[in-house]
Amino acid sequence: MEASPATFRLVVHPRSFSEEELIVNADAFPGGGIYRVYADGGAAADGVLLQVRPPSEADRKRIAQFSVLDSVADLFGLNARSLVRIERVEAASVRLEAITITFKDQYLGSADMRRVSTQFIGRCVYRSEVLRLGTANAAIGQMYAEGQAQVRCGLICESTNIIYRSRSAQVYLLIQLSREMWQFTTAGDMCYEKAVSGVLPSLLARWEAVSANHNVTVMLFSRTLYDDEAAAEAHAEWLGGVGCAGPAVTSMLVEAAATGSASQPRRYRDHYMVVAERVQRGDWQSMLVSLKLQLGLYPATVGCDGLQGVRNSSALQGNLFEAVHLSLNVLDRRHEPRDLLATGETIVAVTAGSAVIQASNELSTRRSCHIALPARHLRPCC
Repeated sequence: MEASPATFRLVVHPRSFSEEELIVNADAFPGGGIYRVYADGGAAADGVLLQVRPPSEADRKRIAQFSVLDSVADLFGLNARSLVRIERVEAASVRLEAITITFKDQYLGSADMRRVSTQFIGRCVYRSEVLRLGTANAAIGQMYAEGQAQVRCGLICESTNIIYRSRSAQVYLLIQLSREMWQFTTAGDMCYEKAVSGVLPSLLARWEAVSANHNVTVMLFSRTLYDDEAAAEAHAEWLGGVGCAGPAVTSMLVEAAATGSASQPRRYRDHYMVVAERVQRGDWQSMLVSLKLQLGLYPATVGCDGLQGVRNSSALQGNLFEAVHLSLNVLDRRHEPRDLLATGETIVAVTAGSAVIQASNELSTRRSCHIALPARHLRPCC
């Protein structure tokens, strides 16, 4: 049962005095436990929850009643020598249902996450608190209490769902350049202009706002359809001549089943172009400039302009699954040495279609389910 709050003058101490966030005099606050400290006249929900740990003999003599770490007091707007209220609370009333822990520029495996989750059981935490994970640092993000909205502090218990979010992941950004990309939107701009001037800058700005340092790899891909065999041979001859863009574009000719139809011709060619590879935060803007240049030259680069019987496919007929599987080839190399400055892999696909794709059942399910690891929870890249 929670005790009635008492009013005191707030005393703060620097970290050089003590590493403890809350030091109390055992005679004034017997029994230890969890205490809520908040400004006199303010709401109790705006206060900070702090745990009392057994003080050293030197601290016991120097503290008349209680003292709060100065950085914690500043974070919650508690001024030194101001009137504050302090009350003891029961652990069951401040338990957290879910909590996010963010980190970057380091690798944490599943074993590390499980060990950290066990280490922090029974600890009170507050938002923006910096945690020490062995030789690495992490920060507390959003927190949710049982049956409530977001809270600023709470107690981690065995039932708390701890969600880890990496700010330094391997991100594979796949952009499908289908026929719809060169169609106008209702705003008057083309879809590819909306992608490189709206969607991607907004995504990078969101990452920069949270100080993320993802390694970004950008790949353009498309599929060229042929009306007949002569068109396929003419396009192959063009790609092998002086009109080819060089080794930057990888093209693969695919022989479809004999039951080809007008919606999916028998022969088509897939194109893949890596525009940027493992680009970090400082080079994201220059990556966008290079991406805009390559998008403008792409139709001429793959030879979809000016050749009779050669046309770009729609998003429905495109090679989205094939592009995803190329990224899975990289993610499947778990036997190779890890990048110790990155945790997590994410594939982001940008398309002008409606997310409906024509693909074989084996291509869409078998290999993806074989490679993918079961996720403990949804963990977005930012």
